[in-house]
Amino acid sequence: MRFKTWLGIAALALLVSGFEQPARAETTAQWIAAQTRKSCESLFTNISPPGTARGTVVASPSKKDPNYFFHWIRDAALTMNAVMGRYESAPKESERVQARAAMLEYVDLSRANQLYSSVPGEPKFEVDGHPFTGPWGRPQNDGPALRAITLVRLAEKLMGEGAGSYVRERLYDGKLPSDSVIKTDLEFVAHHWREASIDLWEEVRGLHFYTRAVQRRSLLDGARLAERLGDGGAARFYLEQAALIEAELAKHWDGGRGYVVATLDYEGGDRGKNSNLDSAVVLGVLHSTAPGDAFMSPARDIYLATAEKIRQAFEREYAVNRRKADFDGNRIEAAIGRYPEDVYDGVSLDKKGNPWVLATSAFAEYCYRVALACFEQGSVQITKLGLPFLQAMVPGVSLHAGETLQRSDPRFAALLSGLRESGDSFLRRTKLHGNPDGALSEQINRDNGYMQGAHDLTWSYASFISASQQREQLMKAAGSP
Repeated sequence: MRFKTWLGIAALALLVSGFEQPARAETTAQWIAAQTRKSCESLFTNISPPGTARGTVVASPSKKDPNYFFHWIRDAALTMNAVMGRYESAPKESERVQARAAMLEYVDLSRANQLYSSVPGEPKFEVDGHPFTGPWGRPQNDGPALRAITLVRLAEKLMGEGAGSYVRERLYDGKLPSDSVIKTDLEFVAHHWREASIDLWEEVRGLHFYTRAVQRRSLLDGARLAERLGDGGAARFYLEQAALIEAELAKHWDGGRGYVVATLDYEGGDRGKNSNLDSAVVLGVLHSTAPGDAFMSPARDIYLATAEKIRQAFEREYAVNRRKADFDGNRIEAAIGRYPEDVYDGVSLDKKGNPWVLATSAFAEYCYRVALACFEQGSVQITKLGLPFLQAMVPGVSLHAGETLQRSDPRFAALLSGLRESGDSFLRRTKLHGNPDGALSEQINRDNGYMQGAHDLTWSYASFISASQQREQLMKAAGSP
């Protein structure tokens, strides 16, 4: 896997005694707002930096140990999806204008990437827009799907603003072969989703839950856009393929293990991932869920069960997770890594893996999304599978498998409040280990708790912003606990 800087292992005493920092008077909500602003600033710094083609999203400014100064299709799509959130709802017009301009430049670069590459699943590009030609894990078929998801969101926003002609010309032209970005990506996904590819961590070839999840979502979103633009035949075809993918996604549930496994039909790559337990599954849910989608609802019990297995594994795995409170005495949840057998420490592939900032923020977002899904449903069915996660996240509420909490039950509001607080506690974990200036690297050293790996990782900022945006949506919908 590419993501790789090392700060060394300090004495465990640092962990036990805690970092020598003074208590901070700001509330969690105040800090989240401040860190979101910092994350937005840092994220935009990594979009079209000096010396790069306009629209480029560098994974990190780091050019050595590790060199992440490239444009990854996956990272860029997730980053620009966070930018879309800013375009849609930023309070200041100047912020919305900045986001819109960045999105349009991203469209231009994305089309250039498609034209320059002979492999639609090409994962990585030089900062001048040309494909990286060195040895790498190819193809990575989540990239085109993620880009389509982000750009469908842009297309619908632009159409609402009266820019339909731009959408039809640049984003979705309805032609075969297509000269537009979204249509090109959707056709690739619809015709190639059955093929094995490299996973999002760039380590394993097979059929991956994450890849399939975002492919399904891209086709569902694409079908909606195609229908709106008069391409009914394509819309029906995309929906048919999405239904077939859904049937394949169901096969990732392993009843014996009690969680959704990350990869099926392993064809090569890292053989050390024996558990097949991976935070990529939670990321797959986050990056492919949508209102009204029961199959990919974050509150679905098989995903709750998987999230709890992951949380428990990392709670045991990392020494930093022995600490349960921040400097102000507030609860902090476990720092989350990629998968328990990880041996990538940010530079080397033969060490012990660490927690990742993006994965820890993702668990915060997951808590917020579960709460929002429960609120929108108006009730919560407590199953044997889902109970362990809910009870761990909301320890102060008595829950029992087999019961259904209605909105009128006082425990319903307490459950939503507890999930929001648990999400906050994952973000407070990031606060504990992040740099004082709000800079976020790729990883958190598993022993001493300091930032490690590529500095100013764009995906770390995007993941935090995404969590913050979901928290805001939850607060608007359900109100302040």
